[in-house]
Amino acid sequence: MMRRYVSNSAYLFLLCGVCYGETPSLDTVAERLFLSEDDNRPSWYTEEYTIKEQKEVADRFAKEYGLAESEIVPLMCQALDKLLDKPKKTKDDQRVIARGTGSLRKMGDRSCTNVLEKAVFTPQIEERSFSIMCYFSIAQEFGIDPARRMLAATEVIQRDERFAIYAHGMLPLIDKKDEKTCAKVATFLRYAAKIEDVEDNATYIDRYLLKADPTWTNDVARKVFADRFVKRPAIMPYFPDVQKQIGKPEADARK
Repeated sequence: MMRRYVSNSAYLFLLCGVCYGETPSLDTVAERLFLSEDDNRPSWYTEEYTIKEQKEVADRFAKEYGLAESEIVPLMCQALDKLLDKPKKTKDDQRVIARGTGSLRKMGDRSCTNVLEKAVFTPQIEERSFSIMCYFSIAQEFGIDPARRMLAATEVIQRDERFAIYAHGMLPLIDKKDEKTCAKVATFLRYAAKIEDVEDNATYIDRYLLKADPTWTNDVARKVFADRFVKRPAIMPYFPDVQKQIGKPEADARK
């Protein structure tokens, strides 16, 4: 009787064939490609390293399943979208959602802005400020108009989330020092100044406006802005100091 022998390489090919050419489930995509954000990582574990690691993991995953590189981010978006649509999200779901938004940020593909924006607006998201940071990291200046809608969504966007919009959405754009972008950011921040009611957030709006638009320094709108917090009275010395420098709005100055 003749025995058949299968070489090691052939055996491995047959074993891998279970995966190769098959589309992975969205649960598998989330499990394998949504990497955790480790707060206790060593000093050498830089942002650049985490981005490199994320892309290497995605590349190995694509090869394992016989996928094109261009197919990976859409699959990750679908996996995150599925979790966002769950009406009741467990603690584990919340952790995976946070990992998903972070992993998509590190992939750096503009095509994921829609699902990241959805993560910002979806109810019952625990790490919403992180989702905001991830969204603006990808959307860049294209996130300025959606930022207005974020401020209007007061049922989910509150004090901490508004700060995330200013600090993680607007400040990086100002730091690029592009004149047209700074003008758009300044228009948004002027709008935010009219509706912001948290003093701490307001101080950041003022600081960022000074960087984005030098005309804000002695603007009448700035005098009104500062006066609103001085009259509360102000908890912090910031706006009283501003008022000492630029004065009160004209009507109040006559009193």
